[in-house]
This record gives sequence, C-alpha cells and structure tokens, in this order.
Amino acid sequence: MMNKNIDTKQPFIAGALSGIFLSLYIHPIDLIKTQMQGAAQKNMPILNPIQYFRNKLNIFGIHYFYSGFIIRIIGIVPVKATYWGTQGACNDYLKKYDINHSRRLITSGIISACVTTVIDNPIEVLKTRIITEKKSISKLISRDMIYKGFVPNMIKNMVFSVSINYNINLKPADNYFTQFFNGGFAGLCAGVITQPIDYIKTERQRLGNQSAKSTMSILKTNHNKLLVGLVPRSIMCFFYTGIGSTTYLFSIKTLKTLE
Repeated sequence: MMNKNIDTKQPFIAGALSGIFLSLYIHPIDLIKTQMQGAAQKNMPILNPIQYFRNKLNIFGIHYFYSGFIIRIIGIVPVKATYWGTQGACNDYLKKYDINHSRRLITSGIISACVTTVIDNPIEVLKTRIITEKKSISKLISRDMIYKGFVPNMIKNMVFSVSINYNINLKPADNYFTQFFNGGFAGLCAGVITQPIDYIKTERQRLGNQSAKSTMSILKTNHNKLLVGLVPRSIMCFFYTGIGSTTYLFSIKTLKTLE
C-alpha cells in the first residue's frame, strides 16, 4: 500500500470519492467509445467521429454526452469503493506471508478484479444498453444483466487491476504528478491490450443482440471491428486511471489528516 498505517476503512471511502470525480470527467468519452462500437455492430460505422459528435452537441446540448450518467454515478461509488478497498486490504493482508512483492501485487489485483466484477457487471450492462438503445430504462432491465458478458468483463478488469496495482504500488509515488502518470500509463497499456475484449463485452451486453450469442461468434463475424473505438477508449483509459489513482491518493492523505 501507499501508506503502511492506512486504516482499513479508508481505502473504501477514498475509492468511493475517486469514483464520483471520475464519472464527471470520463463519462462523455466512454459514451463516444460505446456509440462507435454500437454503430459498427449495426454496420453503420461513424466515419467522422469529431463531426458526428459535434452535430450531436449542437442538436441535443451537453446533456447528450451524459446519457446513462445517473446509473454510472449510482453504480460507480460501490464499484470503486469495492475495488480500492479490496485491493488495499489484500495488499496489506498478503504481507503476512512470504510472498514476493511483485507476486503479491499481481495476486491482489486479480482478487480485487474478481470481487469488483460481481458488482460492476450489471451496472455495465445497463449503462451500455442506455447508450446504445433508444428505450426507457424499464425496458432495458432484464434478468441476464447479472451475467451477460461477465467473463470478458472480468478478464478486462483483471488486466486493468493488475496493471494499476503493480504500477502505482511497486514503487509508490511521493507526489500527485507521478501518481497521475503512473496510473495513467498503466491504464493506457491495459486499455490497448484489452480493446478486443472490451468490444466483445459491449456486444455481449447489448440488448437483443441476436447476431452475437457467444464470444466465438463475435470473433468469427466481427473480427475486423475489434479495434473500433480504440482511440477514444485509450484516451479515456489514460485519464480514467490517472485521475482515479491520483484522486485516491489525495483522498487517502486527506482522510489521514482528519484522524
């Protein structure tokens, strides 16, 4: 951990706070990425993303880019609290055992990703459907939300969690700039690696997606679309993890001063 004397509750609280700030900054970029992937699946690719979303801004205003924001903000607090809290608890707990520091960080990352995905998956499904489908929320909710796209989502979360935990805790930063860069770089690398997995996840989670019933069918029929949305997603991942890890560090330090 970044501080050996961090109280057990503090990572959970700091994680929730970081999630709130993240939602405000990252949601519009995530919407652009998801819209591009959804359009590609419908064989109506967005050829000029800048012009396309500029037109949307002119027609609907800034609130268009916050479609599904309420669901995200409601969901991201428990998700980020679980992610940072579990990761912090595992990092500290595994210190009791004779485990190599690098292996401990990797193990903690995997555990926190698995736990977080249980909470995160239904929220991701609903968020994806709100962005890609023009229907009321009541019509987007279904029982399969719990497990739809669960495996690719968990694999994606594992790559991110391990990358972030390893990069920011192997040699903890002593200032916010370094923390932002370490977290952002980890997210950027994880984002590029998991881009195909994220596309598969999005397709598995969309409502009424009959053409992609399994991961293998997506790979066979849509392999040329796996990199759709890579640029906005890479930008999002860099700032998402950079801002998230920096806000987390700031929150931890602030909570320590309030003790």
